[in-house]
Amino acid sequence: MKHALRPGIPLIVAGLSEEKAEIAARLAWSGVRIKLALEHAVPNSSTVGDPGGAGPAAVSRMPAISREFDRYDAKSEVCRLVDKVVTAR
Repeated sequence: MKHALRPGIPLIVAGLSEEKAEIAARLAWSGVRIKLALEHAVPNSSTVGDPGGAGPAAVSRMPAISREFDRYDAKSEVCRLVDKVVTAR
């Protein structure tokens, strides 16, 4: 998921099984989801719409998400948190 979001590509999501519902909920919360009105994607279908999805709003939200990924330094954050836990003991 982050490999698509970092360069600014909204995700088109479908399905409710496995972890798909959780992923769709996180993407909806962040405003970068385009929801399909189906359980499964169908090639050459006109099912990409905005029934509870973000549609064009997802595209406009992507630059902000991309900038947020650029600002976040996961390695430094992990080191900071580990150091905090070790120091607390």
